[in-house]
Amino acid sequence: MRSSPAELSRRAADVLRRDGVFGAASRSLAWLGRLVYEKNDFLIFDHDLRPTDFTPRASNFTVTAICSPGDLGRLPESVRNALDPIGRRLRPHMETRGMIYCVVVDGKLAHQCWVGTQRSDLIDPIGAHLNYDRLAYLGAGETLPAFRGQGMLPLVLCEICKTLKSRGFLRAMATVSPSNSPSIRGITKAGFQPAGRGKLTRCLGRSSWIQDPPAGRKER
Repeated sequence: MRSSPAELSRRAADVLRRDGVFGAASRSLAWLGRLVYEKNDFLIFDHDLRPTDFTPRASNFTVTAICSPGDLGRLPESVRNALDPIGRRLRPHMETRGMIYCVVVDGKLAHQCWVGTQRSDLIDPIGAHLNYDRLAYLGAGETLPAFRGQGMLPLVLCEICKTLKSRGFLRAMATVSPSNSPSIRGITKAGFQPAGRGKLTRCLGRSSWIQDPPAGRKER
């Protein structure tokens, strides 16, 4: 989501106060450099949608798939309020047959996970480069701090895979930063397997995605 000019000005003033003129100049040059060229590495995991058993630590939870504005309206008000910051992206995401899964615990939003089924950058830039032939892309999951360590991520991933299987999908794919150990543990508990690495590069506002299969495995 783009920041307003007032928000950008406030951030610039905060940087000046914190880092001084030279520090602010260095950060500005680094930011400009990232606008010209940036590269990020990811681990790739996929799932063949076979059933995976997982028992979360949390109790009294519900997992809800939001596929339409009507689904959103049926959520508790506290959950809708928690989703407000992403509301501007959520509706166009649903228009591209995307879904968002929410875990609600005792009436509070505990976790959200985005699912893409068509090329779109609304989840992240990677989602605009994939081949969605009976494949779903899982990205942008977040567990709220109060609910971390209770198995929210593998819980919702197992539910997503069940739904995708029932809708005729063959695979689900997820990407994770190599340094994100909690997410790696969570998706492997849900039955996802390593499927290589990928590089997302951005140059002058354009992004590209290069996907490598794991060692010893050839792309079909």
